[in-house]
Amino acid sequence: MPLPQKVTEQLARVPARTPGIAGQLLMLTSLLFFVSLGSYLGLQYGYKPYLDTQIENLDKDINNFAKQISPQEQTKIINFYSQLANLETLLNNHIFTSALLDWFEKNTQVNIYYSNFNFDSIKGDITLSGVAKTIEDLGEQLIIFNQLPEVRKVILSGISSQPNGLKEFELRLSINSQLIKRATP
Repeated sequence: MPLPQKVTEQLARVPARTPGIAGQLLMLTSLLFFVSLGSYLGLQYGYKPYLDTQIENLDKDINNFAKQISPQEQTKIINFYSQLANLETLLNNHIFTSALLDWFEKNTQVNIYYSNFNFDSIKGDITLSGVAKTIEDLGEQLIIFNQLPEVRKVILSGISSQPNGLKEFELRLSINSQLIKRATP
């Protein structure tokens, strides 16, 4: 028996239901919620108690070790450690002029002779007096200093000629403090 005409018209008017984005979004957010909830519960009730017991065990080990050492020995160890820490601080801030002199030896033009050397370790300034064979040698020396990364500033204070043809000069260098301090490993 065929369906009546009214029923077939009503069925034709009702749109076919297709799965929409709302259902998929609900499934995705539900999945993310349950994964987050599972992770939180696992960390809160599984991993955190494990870490707490590990901390307690380490605290017990530290206390047992501390009981094995007498208070006098502990005081000696603390004093020795304090001395080592202070010595390390002093050595890290110590000025090594031998490194500075090696640097000058490597970066001085052949025809330059220094007669006076004054070093201000606080400012990082070096005042030099010396003699150059020619004015060109002095110019080459100034170029060498200007090209070095350790030198911040070069100031030529004065030049004078000696009777024997040599050029007497005075200059001031501002250097980086890393040049004179021990490099820490």
